[in-house]
Amino acid sequence: MIDNLPDGRWLSADEAAKQFAVSKAHWYVLASRKQFRTQMFNDGTKRYFVPNSYEKTSNIKIIGPNNKESKRENVEGFLIIQLEEAKEQLRKVEVQRLEEQIAILKEDKLYLREKLDDVHMQLPLVLEKLGRLQSDSINYKQQIDILTNEKNKYKDWFKVQNKMATTLRKERDEYQNVILSIYNKFFDKN
Repeated sequence: MIDNLPDGRWLSADEAAKQFAVSKAHWYVLASRKQFRTQMFNDGTKRYFVPNSYEKTSNIKIIGPNNKESKRENVEGFLIIQLEEAKEQLRKVEVQRLEEQIAILKEDKLYLREKLDDVHMQLPLVLEKLGRLQSDSINYKQQIDILTNEKNKYKDWFKVQNKMATTLRKERDEYQNVILSIYNKFFDKN
């Protein structure tokens, strides 16, 4: 750590805020405005070089009470204030996050509304195609029924034809046998 120089001191933001009786946020503004040098120390604390001349222009010093209970009450009060500030910051962050989510949901709603409108516009075309498909299906079913009936008719006709062919074959075979027997009677005698 760098020793304090005779013309000033190195103070952390907490130390400076206590010494000059300002909040840390106000201290950051003052340090920026006065362009105090800053340096990161080995302990990881950022420190500001505050010249002695600045201390002389600022007559504000915090005088701590000698009473331990009074110090404790001040610390408790300070902690309560910090807690309230933290709650407020958390509430603001949560509100901001919810507002961002609301914005995203509104964008999603618009996108989905556009898609829904597109679907509504295409719905009559889809219904028309479905109607055509249904009527085509009915027509095809009727044609299949007609073809099935025709097939059954031809099936029956083929059965009749097969029976007739079988009967004709039998008759032919009988006539052939009769002719052969006649042939054998008359011509086989030689």
